[in-house]
Amino acid sequence: DEKAVSFVRAQFRATSDLNNHPALLAEAMVDPAIEIRAVTIDGELRLLTPAEFEEKQTELGPERVIVVTEDLPTGFVQGKVVTLTAKQAARFRLTAHQVSRIEDVLPLYGLEGARLFRVPLTWSEQLVRFLTHAQISSLLLTLGMLGLMFEVMSPGQGIGAIIGLLSLALFFFGRYLAGLAEWAIFLVPALLILGLVLLVIEVHIFPEDFGLLGILGIASLGSSFVLAIVGHDLPAIPGAREYLEALEKVSFAIIITSVATVITVILIPRMRFWERVRARMVLTSTQASELGFRMAEITPETLRDKEGITVTPLRPAGKARFGDKVYDVVAEGEFIEAGERVKVIKVEGNRISVMEVN
Repeated sequence: DEKAVSFVRAQFRATSDLNNHPALLAEAMVDPAIEIRAVTIDGELRLLTPAEFEEKQTELGPERVIVVTEDLPTGFVQGKVVTLTAKQAARFRLTAHQVSRIEDVLPLYGLEGARLFRVPLTWSEQLVRFLTHAQISSLLLTLGMLGLMFEVMSPGQGIGAIIGLLSLALFFFGRYLAGLAEWAIFLVPALLILGLVLLVIEVHIFPEDFGLLGILGIASLGSSFVLAIVGHDLPAIPGAREYLEALEKVSFAIIITSVATVITVILIPRMRFWERVRARMVLTSTQASELGFRMAEITPETLRDKEGITVTPLRPAGKARFGDKVYDVVAEGEFIEAGERVKVIKVEGNRISVMEVN
């Protein structure tokens, strides 16, 4: 944002002037529009703008104003911010000293005999650092979305809800302990709870169609994620870089969730190897009644080829009524809405596979 860059640029210039550092170089570290020419004038290294360079060459001549081309920092050309190594920072008078250990700093300030005390991180600080790591927080956010998505698509299972809520709890808990959500101690949890409540209402009270409540729930969850990532130090200008970075992380998690959902729900059940995996999971051993086993109520003899009505949407799991009883079933192929006629095509153990009757 132009106003934000202008403000930070002025701060960098003021700080560099105060410490007798090259102001042009400091400004170029935050503003990619600044172009710098490194030259030597009578052996002295100078940093000039293109206009100043042309003026000096006209005034002193090209034999005295020599352009430096070796070991220049990234960003001296227009369009990139300047990035310097430690050696380059010392070369352009941006640093006074270069040290590799903290012990080497003490003599520079007359503290040769001072003792150094290192305070180790506690287990809680290590936990917070782990939970707020960029990759870990993105993983928790993605797992949270995946868990909630699977719970929405297969309501009543519970596993997706447990994984999703636990992942989101760790995501928000870590950022709260790190002080990254103090400003929104009420707003972020309120948006999170509101989004979850709306999704629960959409799935369990209006399961026939995913409508306005579901969309509002997802929007509320997304807003809580973005605000938690931005943190307590909110920028004053809407649309600032902090918001864009947070939106990128949330969008990445949404994309991963969508891809994983398509793969696990639509593509994998259609693959041949999945049929072999399911076949191996079916119980084939004999369980005699004299050994204490009892025949399960759901058997191929009682339900195979029977037709019934779906009670909930099958995405792909759900419930269907056969006669006066309701069973857990799984749709083969496409999802099936509630109230549609279905036919049992396969029974494997307690897994009842159905397809829509046209």
